[in-house]
Amino acid sequence: AFDADLNRTMQIVRIYHTPAQGIPPSLSEDAQVNTALAAGDKVVVSFKPSIPATPAQESDFRRWCDSVKAAGYAADVWATVWHEPWAGNKFHNGAAFVAEYDAFASYAIGDGIGFGPIFNTYPYYHNRITLSQWMPATSAYTYIGIDTYAGDDPAGTWVNPLTVISPFSRLAKAAGKKFGIAEVGVPSADYGTPTTDASARRYLQDLDSVGASASWIMWFQCPKDTTCPLQPDITANSGALLPAWQNVFDSLTGR
Repeated sequence: AFDADLNRTMQIVRIYHTPAQGIPPSLSEDAQVNTALAAGDKVVVSFKPSIPATPAQESDFRRWCDSVKAAGYAADVWATVWHEPWAGNKFHNGAAFVAEYDAFASYAIGDGIGFGPIFNTYPYYHNRITLSQWMPATSAYTYIGIDTYAGDDPAGTWVNPLTVISPFSRLAKAAGKKFGIAEVGVPSADYGTPTTDASARRYLQDLDSVGASASWIMWFQCPKDTTCPLQPDITANSGALLPAWQNVFDSLTGR
């Protein structure tokens, strides 16, 4: 549906496994990821084990990684556990997160699958998070993922998103790693007038200047007929942002 709305074919898809889904013990038992890869998409996938994770979950993740590698898809997959770990009271401090995260990292990295933490920018700016306290060892991640939305920075709704993510992207580049914007969006309530439409389009167009350290940028689309936080919808307000996102897509994929 997103491709049809945008009149483009996405290259990477974001997949979220719920806690109830657990961790499929093989790619063949992971219908969402398997279907996307078979269709030619690359995948950024989140898993949500229990806290603390169980030995069975760690074993299932190891088997899942092995099967992704065996199927020849390792280079097309980036995985994470507990994306946005400081949101929703998942973890109360960075040491607890890193200890749980580390149990999974070696399996993915050992099989050539991208693996890293995915953080959201809103708590960083509003809750005084110290990013370094939440970072695993450099050897335990291949990328840093970032979720960011217009309005996350208290400096203003339309602060350049590349400025907003800069504490994270600078850290990745200093460590010689890639980064990716795993979610970006404009809350539908934040535009819809000529003035706000222009600001929202400019906010998205700022993504065009991202450097080569970025592996991917993905709009978060609230599925149709559902309710999501911030309710980002590329078709909202008569599709005011469609041309801007088409330009971003064409710019980044045309390099």
